[in-house]
Amino acid sequence: MKRRTLISGVFTLLTLYAIILLVIPKKIQAPTSFEGQSIAIIEKSPFKLLTKRDPENVSLVGLGVSAQTEKLAVSASGELSAPIDFSKVGYFDYYRNNLILVGHYDNIDGSPAVFYQLKNITDSDIIEVTANEISVSYKVTEKKEVLESDSTALKSIFKDYEKDTLTLITCGGVWNPDLHKYDKRIIVLAERI
Repeated sequence: MKRRTLISGVFTLLTLYAIILLVIPKKIQAPTSFEGQSIAIIEKSPFKLLTKRDPENVSLVGLGVSAQTEKLAVSASGELSAPIDFSKVGYFDYYRNNLILVGHYDNIDGSPAVFYQLKNITDSDIIEVTANEISVSYKVTEKKEVLESDSTALKSIFKDYEKDTLTLITCGGVWNPDLHKYDKRIIVLAERI
């Protein structure tokens, strides 16, 4: 039993890596300056404009979930790393007005991880992102489950938005022991209030 859960957790992590590899553009170009200001901060991250720092904590208020964050690295070839710590939320903000938060559904041993409760979030739930002692609130506007095999649906969330948006992603659906992965992804969108 322990071997199966260990294997299932490893394959969950590998599946998340594979999804990220499918949906991240192979080339990320961001100009580095504009009149002394970082264009990445001006155009891509309203959160950073408010807090002057990267996210430090994420709270799913109605679900009682609160977690520290870790920045996810993107290699020159466009590969995105997954969170190393199953209790932390990984983040990246390479899209204008779209802070993407990635968390594991379960641990290697099969126990719940940071985004296990994401399946229970509902429209109008509040998500708070904190940095530099400033908390920014977002209201859930949409939750959907997409098939892990639906690369078009997954790619559609990695984009710019008009409004300051959070995109949360984790595994969902049913664990397939033959393929060693979950068959769905839970995607939550929230807008700043």
